[in-house]
Amino acid sequence: MNTNSSFSKVPPVFPPVARPKLRGDKGRSTYRWEIYLSNGIVLDGYSAVNNHAENADKELLFNGIVARLMNNGYLDKSYILRFFKQSFSGRDNDELVLQMNADGYELSGCFINNPIIETFLMKVFTVYSNSEPYDYKKLLPARGQSYAEKRDFPNFDTFKSYQQLIDHCKRVKASGMYDETRIIGYFKTIRRERFPEQLVFTNVPTETNPQPPTYTTLLAQQKAEREQKQALTREQLAERKAKIYNQKF
Repeated sequence: MNTNSSFSKVPPVFPPVARPKLRGDKGRSTYRWEIYLSNGIVLDGYSAVNNHAENADKELLFNGIVARLMNNGYLDKSYILRFFKQSFSGRDNDELVLQMNADGYELSGCFINNPIIETFLMKVFTVYSNSEPYDYKKLLPARGQSYAEKRDFPNFDTFKSYQQLIDHCKRVKASGMYDETRIIGYFKTIRRERFPEQLVFTNVPTETNPQPPTYTTLLAQQKAEREQKQALTREQLAERKAKIYNQKF
């Protein structure tokens, strides 16, 4: 966490100024924020837009808010930005989760141990320190992809063992968030890329400690299947001869 001692200082005192009219859907917003502009005006914002549902991925929702405010230059226009998670029981009960100014940021509340929020803010301030114009939305996941999907379907090099891949797919399946066909396809793809020596399962494994067959066992199994098919073919041929010649073999 990038702590900043300036957050504990008493904010400068300005003549009372009426707050601008609130924008956003207060009653449906997970987050709200306060922007203390350098001229003494305080702007309020809410994460839900009127007549629109919020993004179900709350981490993506929050980071998108930060990216938008950065693109609009509010970090340079203000001496502090404060973000809250709404309690819906009065502003005094809302949870402070982030404070930002031009010198850095400070996470608190439920965001203290959130690696997705922390990593995103580190990237934001790394770019900001370069003092070059930048579209901060480029730091967000690709359009159509959420943090949840990146977490549930990570790259193949994430898994250090075959058992870890199995356990991960079982957890994703248990969440009920995705169609089983997608999970199976992902499992097989990662198995092929990361653990090619393992047998491809036709379904997401449910065994606690599955014992994949060895290569030798697999060859023996395939040979047995071929012999079984050949035997069945011989029996069918004999049956046909018996019908033709009216003989029993």
